[in-house]
Amino acid sequence: YKDRRKRLHLRAASEPVRDMLDRHVMADAFSVRDDCLHECCPHTCGIASAAWAIDIFCFPSLITNCHEARERVDRVAEAVGFSNCRRSDIMLAVGEAVVNAIKYGRNGGKDTRFTVSCVATTEKLSVSISDNGPGFSLEDTPSFEDALMMEHGRGIRCMNAVMDEVDFQFGHGTTVRMVKRN
Repeated sequence: YKDRRKRLHLRAASEPVRDMLDRHVMADAFSVRDDCLHECCPHTCGIASAAWAIDIFCFPSLITNCHEARERVDRVAEAVGFSNCRRSDIMLAVGEAVVNAIKYGRNGGKDTRFTVSCVATTEKLSVSISDNGPGFSLEDTPSFEDALMMEHGRGIRCMNAVMDEVDFQFGHGTTVRMVKRN
């Protein structure tokens, strides 16, 4: 990507690939068209000259896989130059999101899995954690004061505290997308 100094063009992309690109707001870097969305010369395109690190993986919904998920996202953050402090924030948020996906993301089947997709440049890291569970309502999460006195229920608040952006998508399961800027 960087060596070519132009956008990557996808002649055909499956729905899962398009979904991943949309979740990470990467439509301006990966094109399914021949023209550049931000109307610049390929030789001066800031996006085309950026280094990208990407990791996408799927694990069985077992708590023992939380550590490996955090480690893989950390390797992506380290590869693009995130500081130890920012990487610690990312690992806290990823750990909370993965534990929630494992704990609440079961669809009733025995072969329940969660998926993590991580995309990073030197400027920002975007990570999405998806599960196949029934979802939840943000309004049903405990208030800050109530969560302080509970043994659980602080994960979403922790994610919001340490990440720059956190949003949820509900549909066929739950996806949390988090962004950390460098």
